[in-house]
Amino acid sequence: MIEFKNSNFIYPNKNQIGPIDLTINEGEVHLLTGISGSGKTSIIRLVNGIIDNMFEGEKSGNILIKNKNVEEMTIKELVSLVSSVYQNPKSQFFTDNSTSELLFPLENIGYQIEKMEIILNNVMEVLDISHLLNRNVLELSGGEKQILCLASTMMINSDVIVLDEPTSNLDLKNILKVKEILKKLKSLNKTILISEHRLNYLNGIVDNVSIIKNGQIYKNYCAKDFYNLSEEERKLLYLRSLNEIKSIETCKKTQANNSEKYLEINDLHYEVKKKEILNIKNLKLYSGKIYFLIGKNGAGKSTFARNLVGLQKAKEDNIYWLGKKISSKQRLKKSYLVFQDVNSQLFTSSVCEEIELNNEFDKTNKLLEDLNLSNKKDHHPQSLSGGEKQRVSLAAGIASNRRIFIADEPTSGMDYSNMMNVCKLLRDYANQDNIVLIISHDLEFISELADEILFMSNGRIIRNQLKSQNLMNEVGSFLK
Repeated sequence: MIEFKNSNFIYPNKNQIGPIDLTINEGEVHLLTGISGSGKTSIIRLVNGIIDNMFEGEKSGNILIKNKNVEEMTIKELVSLVSSVYQNPKSQFFTDNSTSELLFPLENIGYQIEKMEIILNNVMEVLDISHLLNRNVLELSGGEKQILCLASTMMINSDVIVLDEPTSNLDLKNILKVKEILKKLKSLNKTILISEHRLNYLNGIVDNVSIIKNGQIYKNYCAKDFYNLSEEERKLLYLRSLNEIKSIETCKKTQANNSEKYLEINDLHYEVKKKEILNIKNLKLYSGKIYFLIGKNGAGKSTFARNLVGLQKAKEDNIYWLGKKISSKQRLKKSYLVFQDVNSQLFTSSVCEEIELNNEFDKTNKLLEDLNLSNKKDHHPQSLSGGEKQRVSLAAGIASNRRIFIADEPTSGMDYSNMMNVCKLLRDYANQDNIVLIISHDLEFISELADEILFMSNGRIIRNQLKSQNLMNEVGSFLK
């Protein structure tokens, strides 16, 4: 179905993908994994024609789909044959209405309205996402946007589906929904190529696995051999957990906290069109501690972060630092927020400039080394992989040395090795008498780094508690 025949692509910056020789059979689910920046996304782009139509560079060899050369296909042929879900869902939206977005690919191909309605109803029934219809796309949570993108792949009924980190911003409930969608697509004999760091939910779905390293296939496995790798072998390959996380077997100890400095939220209240979105009362965040804010997609976590740092105007914001009330402008000066979509906060023409922008920072090279970005220091940030962009934004935040550091889903495109490096840097940052608040659905990350966990539902903190073995088991249940 999909054949890579000595396929190569060299970007203008001399980064090379290939040579790649690989055959993916009809109906096969093939997984690409490996460290961030290894070339997984570029391989996806070779299949869906993005490389041929949107990137400059030198290409050689062939990629065939159903014995047709991708390079020779028209856009219409490619769209009919291959559906794509990108790493950043915002980059593939064309309308501001969710229903229009789902119908958009069918309109492009020329379907009649009656047929489009039938297809839409079928997809809604299969995926159980009628709550996403007729919504403003910009008002959806990051997870809801990704689910919308996945639904659009089923609308057009393509034979080949390529997915780039489709669960990067999803809670466990929606990850399980993605798993069911993939099972459904596999039962329909779709050929699926998927790039992922989150691996455990794919156990039982994928047929074969390729580990990508430096733009090439480093190792191939059948699914059985891959998911039987030992913990030591997994970590040597820098892979995330391979088994379904029902509970956390090991749990790092909570960091002791002796600080008397804290941010006190007496009342933080936010509304949209008189509808309550956020209502936080009587919460203290202490310096030197790392807090994790958890909750299902759409619970209000990102809204809380934006209101807390002063990016959004709250209806009520009685917040105190060292006993004195601080305004949203004052909080903005004390805070740094790494967005869920880091593309919107990369401004300069090089990684090094990005880290030093508006920051009096003299340890850039050490920070680049700690985050495996030294070889990218002169690259344009927008040319990096999703995981590399996240690490650049985290580095810029650390360099800012603000008292309140918040990161929204910072490990969504991150391999095991880089996750552990980030854990060390954030722990060191908190130990400098700073408050660190992380929004995450990542159980591995939470287990490794959290001191205290804040549970959010419907815009309210319903519980906050120091991390423990028993609590971590409850976290998994809460996010499902």
